[in-house]
Amino acid sequence: MTVDLSNPFAGMNPWLMAHWHTVHASFLTYARDQISAQLPPGLAALTEERVMIENFRDDIKKGIVPDIAVEESWDGGGPALGGEGNLALAEPLVVMLEDPVDRCIQIVDSSGALITAIELLSVTNKQEGRGQRAYLSKQRTYQEGGVNLVEIDLVLNGPRILRAPTHHFGTWEECPYGVSIWRAAAPDRADAYPIQWRQRLPRIPIPLRKEDREAVLDLQPVLDETYLKGRYAYLIRYGLNDLYPPLPRDVREWAGELLTRRGLLGS
Repeated sequence: MTVDLSNPFAGMNPWLMAHWHTVHASFLTYARDQISAQLPPGLAALTEERVMIENFRDDIKKGIVPDIAVEESWDGGGPALGGEGNLALAEPLVVMLEDPVDRCIQIVDSSGALITAIELLSVTNKQEGRGQRAYLSKQRTYQEGGVNLVEIDLVLNGPRILRAPTHHFGTWEECPYGVSIWRAAAPDRADAYPIQWRQRLPRIPIPLRKEDREAVLDLQPVLDETYLKGRYAYLIRYGLNDLYPPLPRDVREWAGELLTRRGLLGS
Protein backbone atom coordinates (compact mmCIF):
# COMPACT_ATOMS: atom_id res chain seq x y z
CA MET A 1 0.00 0.00 0.00
CA THR A 2 1.38 3.36 -1.08
CA VAL A 3 1.34 6.08 1.58
CA ASP A 4 0.80 9.69 0.50
CA LEU A 5 3.62 11.57 2.23
CA SER A 6 2.44 15.04 1.18
CA ASN A 7 1.01 17.65 3.54
CA PRO A 8 -2.78 17.09 3.63
CA PHE A 9 -3.43 20.81 4.22
CA ALA A 10 -3.19 23.57 1.64
CA GLY A 11 -1.68 25.81 4.31
CA MET A 12 -0.25 25.26 7.78
CA ASN A 13 -0.69 21.81 9.33
CA PRO A 14 -1.66 22.32 13.02
CA TRP A 15 -0.58 18.77 13.95
CA LEU A 16 3.04 19.60 13.21
CA MET A 17 3.15 21.40 16.57
CA ALA A 18 3.78 18.05 18.29
CA HIS A 19 7.07 17.82 16.37
CA TRP A 20 7.96 21.51 16.31
CA HIS A 21 11.58 21.14 17.42
CA THR A 22 12.49 19.07 14.35
CA VAL A 23 10.11 20.98 12.08
CA HIS A 24 11.77 24.23 13.16
CA ALA A 25 15.26 23.10 12.15
CA SER A 26 14.20 21.68 8.77
CA PHE A 27 11.96 24.63 7.89
CA LEU A 28 14.82 27.08 8.40
CA THR A 29 17.19 24.97 6.29
CA TYR A 30 14.82 24.83 3.31
CA ALA A 31 13.96 28.52 3.69
CA ARG A 32 17.68 29.34 3.73
CA ASP A 33 18.18 27.39 0.51
CA GLN A 34 15.33 29.22 -1.22
CA ILE A 35 16.63 32.64 -0.16
CA SER A 36 20.28 31.89 -1.00
CA ALA A 37 19.44 31.35 -4.67
CA GLN A 38 18.21 34.96 -4.89
CA LEU A 39 20.90 36.87 -3.02
CA PRO A 40 23.06 39.43 -4.82
CA PRO A 41 26.86 39.17 -4.80
CA GLY A 42 28.39 39.91 -1.42
CA LEU A 43 25.59 38.43 0.71
CA ALA A 44 25.16 34.97 2.22
CA ALA A 45 22.32 33.30 4.17
CA LEU A 46 23.30 31.19 7.16
CA THR A 47 21.40 29.15 9.71
CA GLU A 48 22.92 30.10 13.03
CA GLU A 49 22.55 29.62 16.77
CA ARG A 50 24.52 32.75 17.62
CA VAL A 51 23.79 36.24 16.34
CA MET A 52 26.32 39.07 16.32
CA ILE A 53 24.88 42.51 15.63
CA GLU A 54 27.00 45.47 14.66
CA ASN A 55 25.53 48.81 15.59
CA PHE A 56 26.84 51.09 12.89
CA ARG A 57 25.87 54.23 14.80
CA ASP A 58 28.08 53.71 17.80
CA ASP A 59 30.19 50.74 16.71
CA ILE A 60 28.91 48.53 19.48
CA LYS A 61 28.56 44.84 18.90
CA LYS A 62 26.01 42.80 20.79
CA GLY A 63 25.94 39.03 20.88
CA ILE A 64 22.82 36.91 21.26
CA VAL A 65 23.75 33.41 22.33
CA PRO A 66 21.91 30.37 23.70
CA ASP A 67 21.79 30.45 27.51
CA ILE A 68 24.09 27.85 29.09
CA ALA A 69 25.66 27.36 32.47
CA VAL A 70 29.03 25.63 32.87
CA GLU A 71 29.40 23.85 36.18
CA GLU A 72 32.27 22.02 37.86
CA SER A 73 33.53 18.76 36.43
CA TRP A 74 32.63 15.34 37.76
CA ASP A 75 34.45 14.24 40.91
CA GLY A 76 37.13 11.66 40.31
CA GLY A 77 37.44 12.24 36.58
CA GLY A 78 35.04 9.46 35.59
CA PRO A 79 35.46 5.70 35.36
CA ALA A 80 38.59 4.02 34.01
CA LEU A 81 38.62 2.98 30.35
CA GLY A 82 39.59 -0.62 29.73
CA GLY A 83 42.33 -1.58 27.29
CA GLU A 84 45.95 -0.64 26.76
CA GLY A 85 47.35 1.43 29.60
CA ASN A 86 43.98 1.38 31.38
CA LEU A 87 43.54 5.05 30.40
CA ALA A 88 41.02 7.11 32.33
CA LEU A 89 38.21 8.81 30.46
CA ALA A 90 38.84 12.44 29.68
CA GLU A 91 37.41 14.63 32.43
CA PRO A 92 34.30 16.45 31.18
CA LEU A 93 32.75 19.77 31.98
CA VAL A 94 29.07 19.44 32.78
CA VAL A 95 27.19 21.89 30.58
CA MET A 96 23.58 22.54 31.59
CA LEU A 97 21.40 23.69 28.71
CA GLU A 98 18.88 25.97 30.38
CA ASP A 99 16.74 26.57 27.28
CA PRO A 100 16.12 24.76 24.01
CA VAL A 101 18.39 26.08 21.27
CA ASP A 102 16.46 28.01 18.61
CA ARG A 103 18.11 28.71 15.30
CA CYS A 104 17.43 31.58 12.95
CA ILE A 105 18.50 32.60 9.47
CA GLN A 106 21.09 35.38 9.23
CA ILE A 107 21.81 37.23 6.02
CA VAL A 108 25.29 38.67 6.31
CA ASP A 109 27.65 40.61 4.06
CA SER A 110 31.24 39.75 3.22
CA SER A 111 32.51 41.46 6.39
CA GLY A 112 30.20 39.34 8.54
CA ALA A 113 27.87 42.23 9.42
CA LEU A 114 24.29 41.13 9.98
CA ILE A 115 21.87 42.61 7.44
CA THR A 116 18.65 40.65 8.02
CA ALA A 117 17.46 38.18 10.65
CA ILE A 118 14.64 35.72 9.94
CA GLU A 119 13.07 34.28 13.08
CA LEU A 120 10.74 31.28 13.02
CA LEU A 121 9.06 31.52 16.42
CA SER A 122 9.13 28.56 18.78
CA VAL A 123 6.90 27.60 21.68
CA THR A 124 9.62 28.82 24.06
CA ASN A 125 9.64 32.27 22.45
CA LYS A 126 5.92 32.71 23.16
CA GLN A 127 5.75 31.23 26.66
CA GLU A 128 5.14 33.84 29.32
CA GLY A 129 8.17 34.26 31.53
CA ARG A 130 11.86 34.04 30.78
CA GLY A 131 11.53 32.62 27.26
CA GLN A 132 9.26 35.40 26.09
CA ARG A 133 11.33 38.11 27.78
CA ALA A 134 14.47 36.78 26.14
CA TYR A 135 12.87 36.85 22.71
CA LEU A 136 11.52 40.38 23.14
CA SER A 137 14.98 41.50 24.26
CA LYS A 138 16.48 39.96 21.13
CA GLN A 139 13.80 41.69 19.05
CA ARG A 140 14.83 45.07 20.50
CA THR A 141 18.50 44.31 19.94
CA TYR A 142 17.90 43.70 16.25
CA GLN A 143 16.17 47.06 15.96
CA GLU A 144 18.84 48.92 17.93
CA GLY A 145 21.47 47.38 15.65
CA GLY A 146 19.66 48.44 12.48
CA VAL A 147 19.01 44.85 11.40
CA ASN A 148 16.00 44.03 9.21
CA LEU A 149 13.73 41.61 11.07
CA VAL A 150 11.39 39.03 9.54
CA GLU A 151 9.29 37.10 12.07
CA ILE A 152 7.24 34.03 11.13
CA ASP A 153 4.73 32.80 13.71
CA LEU A 154 3.20 29.39 12.95
CA VAL A 155 2.82 28.43 16.63
CA LEU A 156 -0.78 27.96 17.77
CA ASN A 157 -0.52 28.69 21.49
CA GLY A 158 0.77 31.75 23.29
CA PRO A 159 0.29 35.49 22.79
CA ARG A 160 1.26 37.44 19.70
CA ILE A 161 4.72 38.91 20.19
CA LEU A 162 5.52 40.01 16.66
CA ARG A 163 6.91 43.47 16.01
CA ALA A 164 3.86 44.50 13.94
CA PRO A 165 0.97 45.68 16.17
CA THR A 166 -1.31 42.91 17.37
CA HIS A 167 -4.56 44.51 16.16
CA HIS A 168 -3.46 44.15 12.53
CA PHE A 169 -3.69 40.37 12.76
CA GLY A 170 -7.34 40.05 13.79
CA THR A 171 -8.58 37.46 16.27
CA TRP A 172 -6.95 34.10 16.92
CA GLU A 173 -10.16 32.36 15.80
CA GLU A 174 -9.78 34.02 12.38
CA CYS A 175 -6.01 34.26 11.92
CA PRO A 176 -3.93 32.08 14.25
CA TYR A 177 -0.70 32.62 12.30
CA GLY A 178 1.15 35.65 11.02
CA VAL A 179 4.29 37.25 9.65
CA SER A 180 5.82 40.59 10.62
CA ILE A 181 8.46 42.44 8.61
CA TRP A 182 10.40 45.36 10.07
CA ARG A 183 12.83 47.25 7.85
CA ALA A 184 15.69 49.22 9.32
CA ALA A 185 15.25 51.77 6.53
CA ALA A 186 11.68 52.48 7.72
CA PRO A 187 11.93 52.10 11.52
CA ASP A 188 8.54 53.65 12.28
CA ARG A 189 6.50 50.94 10.58
CA ALA A 190 6.19 47.18 10.42
CA ASP A 191 4.22 45.19 7.84
CA ALA A 192 1.74 42.59 9.07
CA TYR A 193 0.70 39.49 7.15
CA PRO A 194 -2.18 37.74 8.95
CA ILE A 195 -2.66 34.09 7.95
CA GLN A 196 -6.02 32.35 8.23
CA TRP A 197 -6.59 28.70 9.10
CA ARG A 198 -7.41 27.57 5.57
CA GLN A 199 -5.10 29.96 3.75
CA ARG A 200 -2.05 29.00 1.72
CA LEU A 201 1.05 30.34 3.45
CA PRO A 202 2.10 33.56 1.71
CA ARG A 203 5.04 34.68 -0.37
CA ILE A 204 6.81 37.34 1.68
CA PRO A 205 9.52 39.89 0.88
CA ILE A 206 12.91 39.57 2.54
CA PRO A 207 14.55 43.01 2.93
CA LEU A 208 18.28 43.26 2.30
CA ARG A 209 20.56 46.28 1.98
CA LYS A 210 19.11 49.58 0.78
CA GLU A 211 20.62 49.17 -2.67
CA ASP A 212 19.42 45.57 -3.10
CA ARG A 213 16.25 44.23 -4.63
CA GLU A 214 14.35 42.33 -1.94
CA ALA A 215 14.33 38.55 -2.05
CA VAL A 216 11.07 36.57 -1.86
CA LEU A 217 10.41 33.66 0.49
CA ASP A 218 7.51 31.41 -0.49
CA LEU A 219 6.53 29.83 2.81
CA GLN A 220 4.15 27.14 1.53
CA PRO A 221 6.63 25.05 -0.46
CA VAL A 222 9.06 25.35 2.47
CA LEU A 223 6.46 23.87 4.82
CA ASP A 224 5.43 21.20 2.31
CA GLU A 225 9.05 20.15 1.78
CA THR A 226 9.53 19.99 5.54
CA TYR A 227 6.50 17.72 5.89
CA LEU A 228 7.46 15.49 2.96
CA LYS A 229 11.16 15.01 3.69
CA GLY A 230 10.56 14.67 7.43
CA ARG A 231 8.10 11.82 6.63
CA TYR A 232 5.66 13.22 9.14
CA ALA A 233 2.89 11.20 7.48
CA TYR A 234 4.34 8.24 9.41
CA LEU A 235 4.73 10.15 12.68
CA ILE A 236 1.44 12.00 13.05
CA ARG A 237 -1.70 10.24 14.26
CA TYR A 238 -4.47 12.66 13.42
CA GLY A 239 -7.16 13.17 16.04
CA LEU A 240 -9.44 16.17 16.39
CA ASN A 241 -9.08 16.13 20.19
CA ASP A 242 -5.28 16.10 20.16
CA LEU A 243 -4.57 19.81 19.72
CA TYR A 244 -4.14 22.52 22.33
CA PRO A 245 -5.60 25.02 22.19
CA PRO A 246 -8.61 23.27 20.60
CA LEU A 247 -9.54 24.20 17.06
CA PRO A 248 -12.51 26.57 16.61
CA ARG A 249 -15.69 24.63 15.79
CA ASP A 250 -15.84 25.56 12.09
CA VAL A 251 -12.14 24.81 11.63
CA ARG A 252 -12.53 21.50 13.45
CA GLU A 253 -15.37 20.50 11.09
CA TRP A 254 -13.38 21.54 8.03
CA ALA A 255 -10.24 19.71 9.17
CA GLY A 256 -12.26 16.62 10.03
CA GLU A 257 -13.80 16.46 6.57
CA LEU A 258 -10.44 16.98 4.88
CA LEU A 259 -8.65 14.33 6.93
CA THR A 260 -11.51 11.87 6.50
CA ARG A 261 -11.32 12.23 2.70
CA ARG A 262 -7.58 11.51 2.89
CA GLY A 263 -8.21 8.53 5.16
CA LEU A 264 -6.08 10.05 7.91
CA LEU A 265 -8.46 10.72 10.75
CA GLY A 266 -7.69 8.43 13.63
CA SER A 267 -4.97 6.70 11.61
